[in-house]
Parts: sequence; structure tokens; C-alpha cells
Amino acid sequence: MGIAEMRLPRDLPAFRGYHAGATMVVCGCGPSLNGLSNPKRFLTIGVNDVGRLFQPDYLVVYNTRDEFEGNRFSYVAESGARAVFTSRNLDIPHPHIVKVRLGSRGGTNFSNPCILHHSITSPYLALCLALHMGAS
Repeated sequence: MGIAEMRLPRDLPAFRGYHAGATMVVCGCGPSLNGLSNPKRFLTIGVNDVGRLFQPDYLVVYNTRDEFEGNRFSYVAESGARAVFTSRNLDIPHPHIVKVRLGSRGGTNFSNPCILHHSITSPYLALCLALHMGAS
């Protein structure tokens, strides 16, 4: 069964090990993303407005709506990701939003399936999600 056909869990603990052993690419929004050719060949977790360049399989949004300048938030609101993971109330029409409870800043212990650790950057939260999902 391909990724698109898999039924998605509705909460964070149920995503634990969901992609056990899979290779996942965590995508920030920096200039190195321009060098990623054909991202659909990978299982991807993108952050914030990565939709400017491509639609990731999963989207992580760490920032609040008002922290996005210009039209950047429109890429979050119109995301085609299979699920959006966030601790925020984004008030977007996405059909599959997974609420995330944040753990420790800079945390590295992944024993609690109900939290994701965070940092000052969104890619850290996305990396924690990839590990939570069982990425190798």
C-alpha cells in the first residue's frame, strides 16, 4: 500500500512508528531547498511555507499566523500536505490537523509518545516528528 492510500491517524501518539524504518527528508525553508530536485521521490516533512516550492507529505507549523509576513501564511492555509502538525490554533481549512503538545526546548528523549520536543527553529520540531514516526 502506497503512502497516499494509508489511512492517517488522528492524534500524535498514533503516529509513533507510522513510517518505521523509512527514509524521510526534513525540509526547512532555506536556500538549500532550491537544490532538492524532484522532492516527491522522497517521503517529506516540510515546515511553515515550504509549499512555495512543493507540497510535502507532512507539514509542521511552529509559528503563529501573525509571525508570517506578507502572503507567506497563505502557503500554510492552502497546504496540500496529507497532515498538518502544530501546537497552534491556525484556523485553517485543512482536513487533517494533528495537534502537538510541545515537550522540552532542545529535548532529545523520545520516550513520551504524546509530545514533540522543540527549539527556536521549525526544522528541529520536524526532525523530532520524523524520529517519532520511526524514520531511519
